[in-house]
Amino acid sequence: MDSDTRMKKYPCTAFKQGKYSMALFMIPAKELYSRVKINRREENKRKGYQRALLPNRTGAIAKFIDAGNPIPTNIVVAFDKAKLSRNKKLIEIQDVEDAGWVIDGQHRLAGASEAGSDINVAVTAFLDLSTEDQITQFITINREAKRVPTSLYLDLLPEIKGMQKNESDLAKERAVDLANAMKIEESSPFFNRIVALKSPTRGQISLTNFVRKISPLVHRSTGILRGRTEREQRAVIENYYGALSDVFPKDYEEADTVFFRTIGFGGVMNAFPAIHDATLGRTLDSFTRADVVETLQLVSNFQFNNWKKYGTGSAAEILAGKELADALQAATGPIDEEAGTLKV
Repeated sequence: MDSDTRMKKYPCTAFKQGKYSMALFMIPAKELYSRVKINRREENKRKGYQRALLPNRTGAIAKFIDAGNPIPTNIVVAFDKAKLSRNKKLIEIQDVEDAGWVIDGQHRLAGASEAGSDINVAVTAFLDLSTEDQITQFITINREAKRVPTSLYLDLLPEIKGMQKNESDLAKERAVDLANAMKIEESSPFFNRIVALKSPTRGQISLTNFVRKISPLVHRSTGILRGRTEREQRAVIENYYGALSDVFPKDYEEADTVFFRTIGFGGVMNAFPAIHDATLGRTLDSFTRADVVETLQLVSNFQFNNWKKYGTGSAAEILAGKELADALQAATGPIDEEAGTLKV
């Protein structure tokens, strides 16, 4: 800890729970707000505020406080830049903007920061937590009790090393890893197309939507891409979308392209197993972009824009995917589902 940084000291009660070193103390809400981050994934607190918090809720809390009402429940903070005094009677916090991260109570603290009056809030502080433990505590407190936003949970999932993960969790984690690689690679069809910490705009899909459709494909027991390496899985998905752009350029290049709407992404991914099997049935061991183009050329007159009329929801996506799969089956006949070593 930087000895040149000014420290603010508060009386506290120090204690331990299992391996965790913790402290209880009181602090003015506005003072605490000035020293902590609202979330780990956004450096700008106000920008993060718009993503992680609900402004209407924080505004209501501010009015509640200004009406003279109490906020008796604790704010839970993981401090990276704080320590206990030698006699453990004081918690000493660096006077910086990123001394800690709010694990629970984000809305209460942000609302208190907006209130006209400043109130003292009770804080439960974790000290010297590893990043993994901080995230685990965040997920445990928020997702189990209140359901943290799914996109944030998914974004954090690969970093939770100590959590017992079932097959579904591992499939979601693999899908997140694929998304994170694709969205930053300029050559990928998904470059800048997948967003995790904000609402998608035209031509984008959410991380939640991506994981919802991709994780079943990469599930280690049941996914059609099980047994493939991560590199192969990524190549297969990118070759598929690259081929869609080649065969259906008009639909693909629209600003509000159906391929990056919920209905369109859901539909083409629902049809993916049929296209995957048809392509490998013909090539036996190859799923290159050119191979998929050859498969999709068989349905080059397919009207994707009709999907925009279907609305949203699983039923609409199932119908859309079935239409494309049926059109392909009509053009190809029976599919040979035997696949060898994959070439991508």
